[in-house]
Amino acid sequence: MEGISMKKVAVSNPFRFFVGPDKREFTIHSALVAHQSPALEALVYGKFKEATDCSVEWDEIDEKTFVSFWQYVYTGDYDTPKPLSTTTLNIIASSTNSEKHAETNQFDAQPVEDIRADEPALEPEPVPAEPEPAMDDVWGFPRKEKKKKRRAKRDMLWSDFQESWRLDLSVHVSDETCEIEKTSKDHGEIFIHHARVYVLGDRYGVTRLMNESFRKLHQALVGYDVAKEGVSEVVALLQFCYTELVPERLRQLVIHYSSCKVETLWKNEEFEEFLEEYGSLSRALVGSMLLRLD
Repeated sequence: MEGISMKKVAVSNPFRFFVGPDKREFTIHSALVAHQSPALEALVYGKFKEATDCSVEWDEIDEKTFVSFWQYVYTGDYDTPKPLSTTTLNIIASSTNSEKHAETNQFDAQPVEDIRADEPALEPEPVPAEPEPAMDDVWGFPRKEKKKKRRAKRDMLWSDFQESWRLDLSVHVSDETCEIEKTSKDHGEIFIHHARVYVLGDRYGVTRLMNESFRKLHQALVGYDVAKEGVSEVVALLQFCYTELVPERLRQLVIHYSSCKVETLWKNEEFEEFLEEYGSLSRALVGSMLLRLD
């Protein structure tokens, strides 16, 4: 809640949001909603009916996306959706802590002398040998060094994807969030969730939320092994970007990633069918792939 006093938030009226097709009710302090962007400030304090009623219907926004928006408004960040239930995660966390505690007790119970006795003796590290000078050839001329192998452009394109979309927001990324994204089996849901949060931020001009969700999506794509984990999650993200009204920057990110992984994607029948159906996707993908030609 940077840039706004706690007192101003505390005394402000609750603003109600009726979210999703079921119109489930959520509330956020009106001062915090207005603080996010000029568009939301007009929604809360303007001359619209929503300002008079202190409520708005967001039936086109799903509940998971709104909960991330709600969390961002109050904390400046939001968690990656957890594919497992809260109960299951608590059981796993409790079990892990119990195991760590048992290991710690075993270690503490063992005498120091016994621990040292079990450890192998440390060997001195070998001193690296100095590189031998290049030998002269039979005519007395110095031998030419071998040219370094030229880096493939597809590797350069992947490096470009990793670096060019990176945003330095000086924010803390929790270990818990990173661990969930690495271990989740439903990456497609995570990709699309970050994309939906980005679209929501773009719709109402919440720039910092856009940057945060974009960073999370980029980070998730960089850490995703499409050859090992599967193609369907990436195809689902492409379908979202080309069947929904999304900002062009989001499409460019996904196209850039797809061009880096096109050999794996092309083996997927669903990807081929989607590529045939959407000519704009084909043109964008070809344009990005031209950068790979040696």
